Amino acid sequence: SVTETRTSVGARIKVDGGKTYEPQLRRFPNNSQAIGTPSVHTGFVDDVYLSLLTAPADGDTVNVRVIIEPLAVWMWIGGGVIALGTILAAWPGKRRNPIDPVSAPIASEPEAERELVTAD
Repeated sequence: SVTETRTSVGARIKVDGGKTYEPQLRRFPNNSQAIGTPSVHTGFVDDVYLSLLTAPADGDTVNVRVIIEPLAVWMWIGGGVIALGTILAAWPGKRRNPIDPVSAPIASEPEAERELVTAD
C-alpha cells in the first residue's frame, strides 16, 4: 500500500519472511526535489536497504531500489575488536624487568666464532 501526505510519500513493502519495509520520499520546505529515506533491516549475515526512486503517479506502480550489503555488521564488530586491542596496547600490563633471568640460556659467544677458535 502507498501512503502520501503533503510532505512525504511512503510505501509499505513486504519481502520474504514477512519483513515489512517502509521507504519514503520526503519533500522539505524550500526544496523542489524529493529526498529518499531508505528502510534498512540489519542482521549478522546482511543488511538490506529499500529506497523509493519515484513516487507513484496514480497509485499503481513505484520504482524501488534494493541494495544488499553482505556481512556489513562485521565491519562494526571488527572495528570494536581493533579499538579494544588499541586500548589494551595503550595500557599494557606488568612488563618484564630487563635484569631478571630469562628461561632460555644466553650463549656467551656465537657458534660460528667458537668453531673458528677451535679450528686454529
